[in-house]
Amino acid sequence: MLRRGIPFGPDWHGVEDGADRGLMFMSYQTSIQHGFFRLMNEWVGDPTRPIAGGIDPIIGRAPPGGRQLQMTVDGKQVSVTLAGDFVLATGAGYFFTPGIRCISRLLT
Repeated sequence: MLRRGIPFGPDWHGVEDGADRGLMFMSYQTSIQHGFFRLMNEWVGDPTRPIAGGIDPIIGRAPPGGRQLQMTVDGKQVSVTLAGDFVLATGAGYFFTPGIRCISRLLT
């Protein structure tokens, strides 16, 4: 999977101004099922992967009551509760391209 996040909109300076801004995520992969869906379900949304307490704090979905994030700060174990979701998906699109075999047949 090749992936890239592309920011859009004006810089945010800590004050809500109603501007449209965010991050557009794009990936190019051979299989949605074994690429993107697996990544989101098995890594981002699983509290045991890649390590225990490893729900992604940015794109992970918070269960009811928030999610606990364990981290080490200055050598001490710290537990942080993240109450809501940081990322709000507002749309999605899946676009398919022909495989290499198809392209080679079109060119011959």
